Amino acid sequence: MKLLSLVLLSFSLLFSLGALTSETEIDQLDEADWQKIYNENLKVVEVSPKPFLSEKHIKKIFYQRIKQSPAADFIDEDSLVLTFMAQVFLDEKALPQLMKLMERRDELKRYLWISLAIFILLFLYGFLRRYLRPKESWLKRFLVLTALRMLALVGLLYYFYHQFSAELAPTWSIAKKVFWS
Repeated sequence: MKLLSLVLLSFSLLFSLGALTSETEIDQLDEADWQKIYNENLKVVEVSPKPFLSEKHIKKIFYQRIKQSPAADFIDEDSLVLTFMAQVFLDEKALPQLMKLMERRDELKRYLWISLAIFILLFLYGFLRRYLRPKESWLKRFLVLTALRMLALVGLLYYFYHQFSAELAPTWSIAKKVFWS
């Protein structure tokens, strides 16, 4: 039972650290504390909980946690999202590989800055387009900006997957199995 508690705690820390501790406690953590939390969680996550838990039980636990959040309105008990989360949690490779994303913190920061810069440039482009072409119809302006934003989003998602494909491959295979089969 202690192993179950540790595994659930590590999953909670991975996806909702803010829900387990207050913001002031998170702000007070330094690099050594983050590394300690990461190492402890990685050790626990690498132990497969499959012999102890069923997918149905995991989905029930996740649903209980989600019921307390604003996402409760969008996710029901038999949701594909819950199935996906439970299968990622139970998979022997997916969750440890996702944890390894934290080892590539500099590349994640670079991706964040690139994403932020692209969306700021798109915002400025839309703003300038509105004032440089005041006679252009709002529908054309809306369609052009929406197409550019969608193109940027697809490009950023592709870049993210390409950059971190080794860590995302097990999770992606589970997503394909759950959502597209």
